[in-house]
Amino acid sequence: MNARSLKFAILAIAILMMTLTAAAAENKIEPKNLPSIDLRLQTFFLYQNDADFDRSEPLYDEYGQSIGYFATIFEPTLDWQPIEQVTLRYGARIGENLWSRNDAEQNDPDDDSVQVLQHREIWGQVMFNSSFGVRAGYQHIVDPTRMFVDRYMGAATMFYEMKKNKIEFTVGQFPDAIYETTGAQTAASELQQNNFEQDIFLLALRGEFRSGYDAFFFPGFYALFDNSEINREKTLFNPCLRMAYFLGGGAMVAADLAFQWGTYKQAGPNNEDLDLMSGAAELSLFVPVKRVSFYTDALLLTSDDGDRNDTLDTGYVYSGKSSSPTLLLTENWLLDQYNNLDEYAAAQRAGLFVASEQFSVHAAESLEVFGIFGYGAALDGDNLDDERTLGYEGDLGLTYHLYENHVQFTALGGGLWPGGAGALLKNEIDGKAKDPQYHGQANMLIHF
Repeated sequence: MNARSLKFAILAIAILMMTLTAAAAENKIEPKNLPSIDLRLQTFFLYQNDADFDRSEPLYDEYGQSIGYFATIFEPTLDWQPIEQVTLRYGARIGENLWSRNDAEQNDPDDDSVQVLQHREIWGQVMFNSSFGVRAGYQHIVDPTRMFVDRYMGAATMFYEMKKNKIEFTVGQFPDAIYETTGAQTAASELQQNNFEQDIFLLALRGEFRSGYDAFFFPGFYALFDNSEINREKTLFNPCLRMAYFLGGGAMVAADLAFQWGTYKQAGPNNEDLDLMSGAAELSLFVPVKRVSFYTDALLLTSDDGDRNDTLDTGYVYSGKSSSPTLLLTENWLLDQYNNLDEYAAAQRAGLFVASEQFSVHAAESLEVFGIFGYGAALDGDNLDDERTLGYEGDLGLTYHLYENHVQFTALGGGLWPGGAGALLKNEIDGKAKDPQYHGQANMLIHF
């Protein structure tokens, strides 16, 4: 099947899903149920002594080196099931709005200080019987491991539910405005300049299966068709599997496996096609012992060999999402800072290994004290001047839970002691400087 035929096949599937949704909605029935609302309010504080691992004074020192801000994020989600067979959802994210930047009284929507508003989820779902249904609109698309895809996008999903199992098939589009509506002067010309020639499509087949009461399996097959670069189409397949097993007493072990292969047209030396082949794995273990609990995680991404003259790339295409408890080596689980070291290493095709440990002590019924330790390394030094160590992270904190865990206060502090690879990836002036990075964070979370 050539690229054009594949595009038409994808479009036909998407149109079929939406036609089924529209046909099922034609039979108007008086609404019977009231909407339900979920609310999540977060106020976050961060102070960090530096953005990288180099304390050298910037040439102009216009803003200084430290990072510090307060931010507020509000996420309301409305679900309405007017009849048993139909569900509508609207989910928004107001923020993150920084107190020092986003003005609550700013009326100009084009001003840089206006508050941020994201319409994240806007979808409708129709059940044709007790098992088969269709969902279409903007929705959260995530692969079972989260290591490849985890984002909100426009998509259409068909699913079939059984008592313990579920199968989903999704057709989605990544937003990409490089070739869309360029220079459009009117609403008509804006629509007319959209086409499917340079779009990014995602096909996904996902399952949820349960064996007994203790074992869970989440297989998935994801296919990415990226036409955003003219004459440099990228095709990437990502089969994956998440397995989770509950050991009793609250203990749990989970394993994530993913494999990638595909082709990147004219991306190799002398405009040759580049073959893509890589893998990723993550293993997690949670063990509670009375008032103490231990959580261990190990993450692995394959690396490229650093040879820019071959036609094989073995670096895993990584979403930046993992199950690691670290806040600087991997994504900050309080609030993403978009600058974690694992993403830097993956983007450099250097591969990644992160081992992390979190221990928690429930000092009182509502008070949890925890410590986090992590080590990160690149797998291939050819991409980083033969350096491999990303760094060592250590954090201490506490969380206070109130009102059946609907309210949480968290405060923590710690640091990251970099290695040579981490310094090369982040430093802007002296690539060999290894000055520690310290941080303090506080968070108030209310959710109902």
